[in-house]
Amino acid sequence: MTLEELYDLFYFKIIDKYNQEINSLEEEISKLELVLSDLEKGKISKLASRVVQELFGQVLTNYNLNNYMEALLANIGILNHKIEIILKNKQKCWNLIDSIEYDQVIYYYLFDYIKEELKNENIEGKLLVLTFENIKKHNLKFQTEGKLSGLDLSNVANIINFGFEKIAIKYLENSKNAKDYVKKLIDLIDNNSLDIVEDNITLNYFTYEEQEYILKNVLRHYQEEMYKLNLLVKTEEFYFDNETLKTIIYEFKGYLNRYLFIRNKLNNLKREETIKEDVSPKIIEITNQNNLYYSTNSNEASKCYFIKDLMSIREESLETVLNLLNNFREGDTSRIKYLTDRDCFELKGDQVRVILRRIVGNNYSVLGVFIKKADNDHKTYNIIDSRPNAVVNQEYSRMVEDYYQEYIENNKRSGSRK
Repeated sequence: MTLEELYDLFYFKIIDKYNQEINSLEEEISKLELVLSDLEKGKISKLASRVVQELFGQVLTNYNLNNYMEALLANIGILNHKIEIILKNKQKCWNLIDSIEYDQVIYYYLFDYIKEELKNENIEGKLLVLTFENIKKHNLKFQTEGKLSGLDLSNVANIINFGFEKIAIKYLENSKNAKDYVKKLIDLIDNNSLDIVEDNITLNYFTYEEQEYILKNVLRHYQEEMYKLNLLVKTEEFYFDNETLKTIIYEFKGYLNRYLFIRNKLNNLKREETIKEDVSPKIIEITNQNNLYYSTNSNEASKCYFIKDLMSIREESLETVLNLLNNFREGDTSRIKYLTDRDCFELKGDQVRVILRRIVGNNYSVLGVFIKKADNDHKTYNIIDSRPNAVVNQEYSRMVEDYYQEYIENNKRSGSRK
């Protein structure tokens, strides 16, 4: 549910519901006050008899008239209290509507109120969670009142939007030793630091196919663990429990680190096998026109990895990104740096790094882009290098390029260096 949809729901439906409830309660109070007025005069009217029968299941007589006068006064007090509660909620509703309409912060005190109203509207749990994620994205100065840090909120969003690669595992006959080692390796990783794991992995005793089988199965294991946490975060009872959320964030980070560790092992294994098959120097063959495709786990152009990375690039560097890609597409090799320890290379311009991997011939997979800093190099390279090759799809590639060229044109800062 978008903010616009949330606005429409509360403005056109919830406010109307409050007004109807208040009108109904005020009518009921007026009726009871009329009955009370009759009883104060000692008059047992048809209305008074019917109301006493409906409310208390008793017959009104001159002998019990005073008792029901007190009971009616109590009922009027209860109804007025209900109106006060509705008026407070109505004010919260207006606060929410104003916040959305005037692009203000939606404060934390409104969260329980919004949640309860959406539950009353039978909004199912997953949509409820995603609605709150949209609210958080809207609130650049999101107020948590110390319950969750800004970093925690960012981590929750990352878990919810995390993409999972498809891991194809080739069946091996007579692979009992490899299957047994999968369990041993998972146990080793789960119970030790990755430095100790690095010193104790013994894959060299297996064939290339067995090593690939082992690493892919371990990779899938940690992917499944992350996927379970992904589903938990999208579940209402866990998403709205801050202590549980912190635990999920901690566990997800642990699984992600192990996943990236194994992914790097698998990449190195494939790289070594390629070197064995082709002992000639690895040279990028530049033709008059290089074809670029974009690594992704989504059919939407705006959600490919390159576009996601581009959104975090400072505006004065956007035109540099565009120039690097355009020049490489036309055959310019002057900006290339080979990453000898990785199965990819980079285009360099100032601090901008565009990471690519050759698919076949003059077809290249654009894996990502980032601004090089001393404290982000190793981790960022690992993350981008672990992304899958792009599918050779000219239509999707065209959609991505149309999207980022328009984005860069609209957001670049004048005077960018080239």
